[in-house]
Amino acid sequence: MADGPLPATPRDELSRLRLRAVVDRVVVASTRPLDRAIRRVFEQRMEVRSVAQAERLLAEAYARDATSTRLGTWVALATSLRPLIRQIAKRTRQAGTIAKFSGTGRMAAWGVTGTLAAGRVVDATRLGVSELQIMAAYLHTRVQDRGQTASPRAIELAVLSLYTKPSTSLDLDQTRRAGLSAASRRWVLEAFRAESDKTRQRRMRIRLQAVADLPDEQLRRLADVIPATVRSEELKPLGR
Repeated sequence: MADGPLPATPRDELSRLRLRAVVDRVVVASTRPLDRAIRRVFEQRMEVRSVAQAERLLAEAYARDATSTRLGTWVALATSLRPLIRQIAKRTRQAGTIAKFSGTGRMAAWGVTGTLAAGRVVDATRLGVSELQIMAAYLHTRVQDRGQTASPRAIELAVLSLYTKPSTSLDLDQTRRAGLSAASRRWVLEAFRAESDKTRQRRMRIRLQAVADLPDEQLRRLADVIPATVRSEELKPLGR
């Protein structure tokens, strides 16, 4: 894959728009699994007290999720993605054409079949939900250790921010849809790039360290500010 961006063409723009349609479907499909994952953090009182413990739990989650691709939600997502991805590949100029996807210049390559690409997207999405759950458990534990509480939605909004922008300040103003859309874009890009396990683990270590380094001021915001400012429509699962 070339290091620099290719000149934009009408076909590249069409591919970018169609890739956005892939992301939209991932957002809708991942909403309920993420709801359940965050709810389990609170109902099962999941505790994570260090980056090392979080990484061990993630390793177990990766192994467990490898056998869960046949669950109804993921089968439905793969089925809906296959024809859409085939259209994207067909409309690019040739196998391996690179389409610009985001304002940051990130790229996705089209050298894969619709079926294989759909499977990769499902795998990346499923693993992403597990990663968000472990981050939520870690963050919730940190808040509780301060003798405070935060709502499930507050924790979810925070980990979506840390997941997509771990090197910047915690963004508590974005909507849930915006946060989940940003995460979904990363899952789709990871799927098309077919990144190695080591690359994914390195990226997750950065995200987990961002949770570990979150200052007390930000933890207080989770407990005191977010529950009062979450809008009612953000409390509903997406796709309704």
